[in-house]
Amino acid sequence: MSSPLASLSKTRKVPLPSEPMNPGRRGIRIYGDVPASHDSELMAFMTRKLWDLEQQVKAQTDEILSKDQKIAALEDLVQTLRPHPAEATLQRQEELETMCVQLQRQVREMERFLSDYGLQWVGEPMDQEDSESKTVSEHGERDWMTAKKFWKPGDSLAPPEVDFDRLLASLQDLSELVVEGDTQV
Repeated sequence: MSSPLASLSKTRKVPLPSEPMNPGRRGIRIYGDVPASHDSELMAFMTRKLWDLEQQVKAQTDEILSKDQKIAALEDLVQTLRPHPAEATLQRQEELETMCVQLQRQVREMERFLSDYGLQWVGEPMDQEDSESKTVSEHGERDWMTAKKFWKPGDSLAPPEVDFDRLLASLQDLSELVVEGDTQV
């Protein structure tokens, strides 16, 4: 029995067909005859396609220029409308001054209203607003009867221990003051 490789040498070798060469052109291979009419159709198609692409590029360039102009106009508008820091502080100062004038006018109107009824506004000084919690008796507790403060809603609750004798004495003093003084309504 012979080897498979030995059978290869017995076969006849056939050369591969070569591609046709055009003798008039240097090494250019032609794979088929192309009619001349096909070349002109191809040139017309390519010319039309190139013209369409040039028109598209021109339209896109015009659109980009238009958008650039719009962007520049909007940036100018933003710069115009954006307040400068110095202008913003001046504007804020003017707003605060206007508010101060309005509040002063309101306070004058309130004082005039109170004076129409024979009343006078008495407020706590700013440094004594929290001083009511500092009033402490000798027992270490807050003396609510002698604390020099004005009424506040949270203070309406009665203290746990009421000195009725002191309360009655204060009521009698007030009654005597009312009887002695002239009352006007």
